[in-house]
Amino acid sequence: MGNPPMTKAQLIRHVMAETGLTESEARRTLDLVLMSVMGALLKDEQVSLEGLGTFSTRPRRKGMARNIHTGEAVPIPPGKAVRFTPDEKLIRVLTETDE
Repeated sequence: MGNPPMTKAQLIRHVMAETGLTESEARRTLDLVLMSVMGALLKDEQVSLEGLGTFSTRPRRKGMARNIHTGEAVPIPPGKAVRFTPDEKLIRVLTETDE
């Protein structure tokens, strides 16, 4: 895990290189995809991307945590957590590249 994460700007450049879209077109396309995923998750819908995986939400219970600097108890409100379940194809590809 020594590689830095891919950024949105890098994804946009990749879309531009693969499709011939301009930067603004590639940015708008990526923004639309991401907004669609977020919109579905906000409505508690699953988003399944074949070959990649499934995004879903699950309830997060309220609880308590500790501030690591002060030790003070900090309440955590209930909410939603995003869950990602990788597709079998993604798992297989990642496993094959490790061998």
